[in-house]
Amino acid sequence: MWKTISSWFEKQGGFSHVIASLWLALVGGYAAVPPFHQFIIDIWAKTPPTLREAGLAVVGLIAWYTNTHTQKE
Repeated sequence: MWKTISSWFEKQGGFSHVIASLWLALVGGYAAVPPFHQFIIDIWAKTPPTLREAGLAVVGLIAWYTNTHTQKE
């Protein structure tokens, strides 16, 4: 099982690792740092609902259509 996970991890591009690290840092900061948590809540509350929905739709489409698999030649 470990071999399968490590081979999948190696197949992903460097950009995928950077984005995953950034995402993990933001989620960790959101959970562990109360001022950062409140900052995110304040930004979300001040964003108009239509902009929130459009932004989430764009993020969802990007996540759906992006392929992070790199092919080694």
